[in-house]
Amino acid sequence: MYLFICIVTTTLLGFFLKLIGVKYGFLLSGILVSLFFVTYTNREVTHAFYLPYIQIVLGISTGLYFKDWSMEVLYITAGSIVVMTFCLILQSFLSFIWLHKKAKWSKLDSILAVYPGSLAVVIDMFNITKVSPKVMITHIVRLFLLTIILTLFGPVQYVAVGTVSDTFTIETSIVLMMLLISCAFLGRLLVSYRIPAPYLLVSMLMTIVLVKFGLLAGFTVPSLMIDSATIVLGILIGSLFAGISFQEFKTSIKDSVVVFCVGMICTVSFSILASKILDIAFSQLFLSYAPGGVETVTVISVASGLNVMFILSHHLIRILILQLAPVLFASKLRKL
Repeated sequence: MYLFICIVTTTLLGFFLKLIGVKYGFLLSGILVSLFFVTYTNREVTHAFYLPYIQIVLGISTGLYFKDWSMEVLYITAGSIVVMTFCLILQSFLSFIWLHKKAKWSKLDSILAVYPGSLAVVIDMFNITKVSPKVMITHIVRLFLLTIILTLFGPVQYVAVGTVSDTFTIETSIVLMMLLISCAFLGRLLVSYRIPAPYLLVSMLMTIVLVKFGLLAGFTVPSLMIDSATIVLGILIGSLFAGISFQEFKTSIKDSVVVFCVGMICTVSFSILASKILDIAFSQLFLSYAPGGVETVTVISVASGLNVMFILSHHLIRILILQLAPVLFASKLRKL
């Protein structure tokens, strides 16, 4: 019942926010409504179906943008990815120094808190049975604040998501249905291997292959699917605060905000630097270097009409780097 009320309320509020000109109204309304519900009910307003649905819809919609991929795009992206890697290293290092030296966190908690990826993946790889609440709060605060900043202060242009083309045929419908089933099946397999954003990765790669072979010619993701994915993404982000007491939140909020600010300062600084060197729009680089929240970045990239292929290429590389790092250093970190 809570879930149904939350979805309806989010949809109505989202339409109102869009009506008065608020960017990404569905995403913002989902966060606010879900946050209100979990605060007063202390229950998650979410479902296991949420994240796979979000990732599959966004994966397909972004995969369609790769039809214009070329070696020139790869050349430009490669230089920017190098800058992103240095940005990732610096912000993680500075955040770790703050938490361990200034805030007196343990080494393990500091490393887990500054890791700019999925906390669940790190916990599984390190075989950690219990995580300090302040570590979880740091990750939630980062995701929450990043989403709010990207929503309120993100790219100024807004492009409505296209609807199904007139060339959308029965054959294309069959291919799309097979794609959805395959993405759900393969994504589920990757979950067992602790791959971050597995459904997003699978759906995007499979869509790229189908686009290159011309099997999805004339197809664009319906705006209804994009809007619904945006709504449940907002609800999912707000629901992360369920079960966290006010005292736990209050004692960790300062350190969490400091870590987030360090990340944002590095992201903005490197985005400005790369913008001048590579002659690429700051907004695209900022979304490319944003620490985490790949689903949120995808929603805003698509809605803003930016180069989704360029932005998502960075996040895919970031996911690969973050996936490899725990494997390389797992033996040392288990001793902390």
